[in-house]
Amino acid sequence: AKLAMPGALAARAARSSMALIEVLPGSLWGPGGRPGSAPYKMVDDFRNGRIPGILPGGAMIVDVRDVAEAIAGLVTHPAPQDRYILGGRRVELGELFQLLARETGAAAPTRRIPALLARLISRLKPEKLPPNTLRMLLAGTLVTSDRAAADLRFAPRPLQETIAATATSLDESCE
Repeated sequence: AKLAMPGALAARAARSSMALIEVLPGSLWGPGGRPGSAPYKMVDDFRNGRIPGILPGGAMIVDVRDVAEAIAGLVTHPAPQDRYILGGRRVELGELFQLLARETGAAAPTRRIPALLARLISRLKPEKLPPNTLRMLLAGTLVTSDRAAADLRFAPRPLQETIAATATSLDESCE
């Protein structure tokens, strides 16, 4: 369904006077998520010592509030482009775990899991490490949000602030 969406949206836009503008965010973190979402699950697993080691790679993390502000800017922009990347900041998992440790007080794992072992785990236990997640981590994707910064004044907040808001929001949703 996700792969068919751009074509379906383009067809819908072609039949109407509606403009089609793609907004492509990185991994959405921050307040207001739902328990079970990937960021909340990672924070919960981290707090409860269920992360056995540091996988290779990382992700582009962006705060949902920054994405919302960029979309609000898009609505009022006089001549928006057809696509905006809202990548946020690339963070390796080792660094992310240090930020989570600082925020939650839980100990960060120190053992590094080699890529070959991670691929084996993903193949044998996909429920523990989904293949798509591992592919994303290993991709090393770096994107630029320069167009969004220029057109929409997209300026991601500090990553630690996003991590703190995610952890706090998870606490509040579990109360």
